Parts: sequence; structure tokens; C-alpha cells
Amino acid sequence: MKVDILRKVETSESITGEFWLDGVKECYYLEPSRYTPFYSGHPCIEAGTYQVVLTMSPHLGYVCPEVLNVPGRTEIRWHIGNFPNEVLGCCVVGTAVAINQVENSRAAFDALMAKLHGQKILAEYHDPISLLAGAATHERPSEVESALREAPMPDQTPVPPPPASEPAQPVVTAAPASKGPTINIGEEYGTAKKNLPPAKIVLIAIGIVLVVVLIASFLKRAKPQASGSLDNVAAVEIPGQGSTMVALTVTVHNTSEKILYVHTIESKLKAASGEDSTAEAVSAVDFDRYYQAFPMLKRGAQPALPPETKIQPGESITRTVIAAFPVTLDAFNQRKSISVVIWPYDQTVPVVLTQ
Repeated sequence: MKVDILRKVETSESITGEFWLDGVKECYYLEPSRYTPFYSGHPCIEAGTYQVVLTMSPHLGYVCPEVLNVPGRTEIRWHIGNFPNEVLGCCVVGTAVAINQVENSRAAFDALMAKLHGQKILAEYHDPISLLAGAATHERPSEVESALREAPMPDQTPVPPPPASEPAQPVVTAAPASKGPTINIGEEYGTAKKNLPPAKIVLIAIGIVLVVVLIASFLKRAKPQASGSLDNVAAVEIPGQGSTMVALTVTVHNTSEKILYVHTIESKLKAASGEDSTAEAVSAVDFDRYYQAFPMLKRGAQPALPPETKIQPGESITRTVIAAFPVTLDAFNQRKSISVVIWPYDQTVPVVLTQ
């Protein structure tokens, strides 16, 4: 199968365009920008033709297309995502596109994978024609610009006509002032004393406005998409490494009105000394291997919570996360707290479950 990736719109953050499969438009996509990607040093890959295979991603935890033999790059994939901060040279796909964003990524990815499964895939990345012609444009000026440079200047500068004489202004003789009452216009209309409200009232009004703004900001602040609890902690020390592996079982309840798609999962440990440690959750495909090596981890464990888990509105699930921390088991048992941090897609606030 031939996949053509047509780069259409480039901003300072991303490139968006279209995926075509054997000459038929399939979906939209987003990748990092060419010169100023969100992650410095990880721009889009060079235009060209590449072989693509479907492999398991250790980082994402699911099977997705991997672009092979990219010069100086590895782990270039097509996967689920929406924004420039979710790609390191990869492409994320969607059914709709906007500036620096694709939408409905999961649906587009599932449809794409269904068509790529079992196929021999060859992908060609196409730069826009305007970019390919850019070098010729900069090498020589346009015909209009050349004509402007070669046009001769006139021999003489025309002499401006003499200024027209101004008509004489009629002389107006003021009539003698009549006697009458004196009115002080400045006193009546031109002073702050007469026009502005008292300073105390102004300050009270400003205070009321500030209170309203603060209340509105508090009510509209970003909130986690879910709540829940950290129900069980099982820890074992890794022999000879001074590290501890921990199985953390959590209950997650989707409190929002839309589906929660799990993006990334990590665990945070606050030691007795107050020092914080963060560890990424291990891949769900490795759970059986860790359970076999450390049977204590399986105590109270539930099925794994991998990335891309889908939680419906109002649904609650109980799942297990495994992480490893560079501390001894004694130091772990003396901890102040342990947390599981779940980042959903399209959210600015994570779900944090602490014990």
C-alpha cells in the first residue's frame, strides 16, 4: 500500500496536512514544525520515501505504524494525539484539522490501522510546491522588481508652483460688553469637585468588580476530569539495585460529561526527607514478567491501566499501575505520600490519586 503524506499548512509550532492511501484521501494529520518545534531538536522528518511497519511501541503501549530508516532518527511513528506537544517527529492523525490541532484522533487512528493491517506499506512525505520553488525565488528578483531597479530617474526636479496668496480676513469689531450678571463657567463645569463622584464610592465600585472577577475565575478554573482513590500499595525491593518496585491499585471515576482517554501515567513519591521522585508507569505488556519475578506485587492487583484506556462518562474502573523508584524498601515505607498521576488527552489538569 502506498501512503502519501501531503504537507499543507506550516506554522511556527506544527505542520498539518492529509494522509492519502493508494490515491484516496484517508484523514488529516499533524507533525512538528520544520524549524521551531515544540520540543527543540525534534522537528519533522525530511521529505522522502520510507518503509513503514506495524510494531509495538514501548512508550505508547500499543501497536502503531513505525517509519523505518529515517536518517538520524528512531521511533518515528503515526499514533493518537491532538497537539504539537504530543509529537517528537511523529505524526498524529484526526478526522478534522484546525490551526496546530487535529480532532477525533482515536477514531481516525482506528480506521487507519484497519486499512494498514496486513499490508506492505510504503510512505512518501511530500513538501508543498511553494517550499520547493522557494530557492529559485530567492536566487533572482522578479520581473517587476527588475523593472523598478532599471527605470531611469527624471533629469530635473519640477519646480513647485508659488503658494496662493491668502485672502484677507475681515476685521470684526467687538461690541461693547453689556452690563449683566457674571457667570463663572470654570466653577460651574470645569472642576473635578463638580463632575467626579466621591473617591470612597469609586473605591467601593472597584472592589465589587474585583470580587466578581475573582468569583468568576474560581468557578471557571480548570478541574480534573475524574476523581477516585489509591486503594492498595504493594512494594518489593529490587535486589542489588537499591530500588523499589511498587504496584499501585486505583479506582478512577469519570466525573465529566465526555469520554476520558488516558494519555500518560506516572507515579510520584514524597520521601520522609521531603524530596520528590517521579517515575513513569511501566508498560502493561511487562506485568506478567514482573509478577513472576516478584509475586508480592500481585497482592491485591487488578488488570493493568495502560495508555489509551477509555472511561465513559459516569463510569468507574479499578486498575493497577506499576512503577519503580530509586529508593530502598525501608525508605519507601517511611514515605510521606505516594500518588498516581493520570493525564487524559485534551486536558490541562491531571487526575491525582494520593495515599
